[in-house]
Amino acid sequence: MKRILIVDDETRMLKLLEESLEGKGRRILTASTGSEAWDLFQKKPADLIITDLRMESEEAGLDLLAKVHKQSPGTPSILMTAFASIEAGVRALDLGAVEYLTKPVRMTALAEKVRAILATDSAAKATATANDTAFTFDDMIVG
Repeated sequence: MKRILIVDDETRMLKLLEESLEGKGRRILTASTGSEAWDLFQKKPADLIITDLRMESEEAGLDLLAKVHKQSPGTPSILMTAFASIEAGVRALDLGAVEYLTKPVRMTALAEKVRAILATDSAAKATATANDTAFTFDDMIVG
């Protein structure tokens, strides 16, 4: 079961995102502030984070991504904003965001991006698990 943490201070947007992205094999967690999301992430780490930029502060979304990136650098994230700027986009990408979207967000495009991110993440984990087998001296080439 894949966990998606959605963070937005607009109740209607949060509900719309939740309903659009829920599906088989997904568990949607929601929060309305960056600090609430951080507390939730520490208790139940997510496989993907979708967050708004501006919530309780102008850069609450970026602050959340910074904390998540420090604790769990491989967690993909999508940052959304109605106040797009080059600086925020660059910082979001530096903090591990795989997408920087401007509102209003096209839900079908977002759902496809989420599907692709979760599929890529699953494939990467499967490959890593297959390659994490124990090696013995018989496996080594000595020349």
